[in-house]
Amino acid sequence: DSLTTNITYQGKFNQQILENLLTNANLVKDRDFFVQKKQTTYDVDENKDKDVLPDVILKFPERNYVVDAKVSLTDWTKYVDAAKSNKEEDKKLAAKYLKDHIASVRKHLFGPKGLDKKNYNKLYGMNSLQSVIVFFPASSLYSVTLDADKTLQTEALKANFILSSPTELLNMIKVFEQIKSEKKQIENIGKI
Repeated sequence: DSLTTNITYQGKFNQQILENLLTNANLVKDRDFFVQKKQTTYDVDENKDKDVLPDVILKFPERNYVVDAKVSLTDWTKYVDAAKSNKEEDKKLAAKYLKDHIASVRKHLFGPKGLDKKNYNKLYGMNSLQSVIVFFPASSLYSVTLDADKTLQTEALKANFILSSPTELLNMIKVFEQIKSEKKQIENIGKI
């Protein structure tokens, strides 16, 4: 029940799925990725530096990628439960819960204390990607969300967010690894 009611627990749950995914992709914690490592960024609104705690930083030779894993599961789990039912009133509830879930995702990204206010793309001492990868811990969660809100993906991209399912994140990592491998080969050819 903590999964549906406790936001902190949900964040840790999502982050654990993310960590397991990265480890299974042969990335090494505290070498290839860092969890909850304090960083400093510039807060434009307050005109001063501030500390932030990204969920995960993926470290590759040319770039670092901030991954956020705090998509709320509260309304999503209610939606899944109601959508399973054959009762008409549950179908109506499912539609409401899905709408609430999308509102929650949008608030997380664009709300008054949303991810777009964290300035992760301005982390000091870090060559970081301009975009933040927003991790949805299940493929169905990702696909149903984007299917139900046709403009979310485009608006997220405009705000420098890359929305990602576990499968998509693994594919991105494969591409990053391939680029790293090709770069090493080119360097080795240069040395010869």
